[in-house]
Amino acid sequence: CNYFKIKNFIRVGGDDPFIALDHLEKGGLIEAAYKQAQGQGRFYLILTWFLSEFSYYFGFEWASFIKIISTLALFSAYFILIARLFGKKFSIFNSLIVLLFFDWWGGDFNIIHNSPLWYSSGTTFMIISFIVFIKELEKSSENYIKSIIFFGIAILFYEIFLLYVIIYPLAYLIYFKLPLNYQSALTLIKKFKYLFILVIIYLTAYLSFRFYFPSLYEGNENFYFWDPLNSLFTIIRLSVMGIGFKYWDSFSLWIIIKSIVFS
Repeated sequence: CNYFKIKNFIRVGGDDPFIALDHLEKGGLIEAAYKQAQGQGRFYLILTWFLSEFSYYFGFEWASFIKIISTLALFSAYFILIARLFGKKFSIFNSLIVLLFFDWWGGDFNIIHNSPLWYSSGTTFMIISFIVFIKELEKSSENYIKSIIFFGIAILFYEIFLLYVIIYPLAYLIYFKLPLNYQSALTLIKKFKYLFILVIIYLTAYLSFRFYFPSLYEGNENFYFWDPLNSLFTIIRLSVMGIGFKYWDSFSLWIIIKSIVFS
């Protein structure tokens, strides 16, 4: 593997140089991924860290290509979801607004630019799960297994996605106009039993891994599942400002246009 041109790192997020070079220090892609999973107490990093590292394995240009493809996949899934919910015309209008405020600068923790094949992939699978779920609702699926499979893939990329699980039973109640009572609760358990089983398996694996490998990662000191308010805030930021994340106010195309016009 060739050593990367450091000058190119100014175009990526703050974590990317570390991700790109981590396997050189730890003796390989798999070894680095496993050690990161242990260090952060997150079992899914065995997959996601490996994918992010692999994106840089053949050089910065290959990583840039992967970022472009993953970003296109994420935006395509998002626009399809909006079209399914609100119609094509609104989706086109919404697309223009999103692109106008899109954060074109990488930033340290931008969900699009940072850590290729990690955050963007997880978000894409989550959105695909919602799209499939809508189709399954329309067809009155017996077990919603297809959307659950995509949801299961999504939570392998980021544990906070697990808290979106409430959307599925809630959307079911709203779609079929059912009151929340004992009978509807039994219906939800029957319809979404595989979803609940998946959540139990995930939490068991996640908590077990955290128990055996306590987190040494400074950015992961707050245990999200023990901190509901922090979890809710994270979801709001991820859902509403995920594209720009913490750099939303400074580096959007709208800010650039205003700077040009009033300069």
